[in-house]
Amino acid sequence: MSHKAFTLTELLVVCVVLGVVVVIAVPQFMNSYTSFRLKVFDANIKEIKTALENYKTEAGINVASFYPTKLEDLQEILAKTPINPYTNKSMLSSTVTEAGIFYKPIGNGANYTLVCTQRDTDDADHDNNTKETIPCNETINYNLITDNWLTNGVTFTGTSTITAIALSPNNSGIQELHKKVQGVVLLFYIRANEKTQIGVSLNEHTLDLPVSTEWQKYTVIYDSPTNIIRIQFSDFPINNNIYIKDIVLIDR
Repeated sequence: MSHKAFTLTELLVVCVVLGVVVVIAVPQFMNSYTSFRLKVFDANIKEIKTALENYKTEAGINVASFYPTKLEDLQEILAKTPINPYTNKSMLSSTVTEAGIFYKPIGNGANYTLVCTQRDTDDADHDNNTKETIPCNETINYNLITDNWLTNGVTFTGTSTITAIALSPNNSGIQELHKKVQGVVLLFYIRANEKTQIGVSLNEHTLDLPVSTEWQKYTVIYDSPTNIIRIQFSDFPINNNIYIKDIVLIDR
């Protein structure tokens, strides 16, 4: 009995077809995976916020109730632990880089702040920027830090939104807060008239950030204890206006 072997041409055709399938399928799979992780993260945030409300009200209508001191206290309320799909760690963790969120009760537990810190490692908006923070349904109850900036070679105007205009090289805007903390999280939104890059630092933690013409959200986490918190925006480009808004500093 004779067996007919594949010819070289047939093998090449098969390889070409497989290559086309891979080229088409892989990007679609990656886009689906990116969308899936965003949806899971957002769903987990909503579940955590619902659990926070349940925790606050479980004491009863006529009894004063408060939000928990830490998210780990929600473990008994939730049917399962919400997992950060980017780190595969519990989102109830007090380790911010694992959880992808930062939580803090305020007003003796009468209210709370929940800030998303998870980096957009998938580049969901396809802007080649994985340093920005993913979109998040967060709750912020802190005042903006938009006053008392000490500037050098740059002018800051505005309050709710700062417009930064560079007048000379080596420019910066600095604000120092004398407050003893165990760690802080800095949150802000930024955009520019043209794509550029600036520097931002929170004490010794320094980042070079790409800035686009669309509003982007960034978080900077400083974990060390300190008596002085120093926020600095620097290296603004000349002839390119930079806009910064919703600057929030939350002590941990």
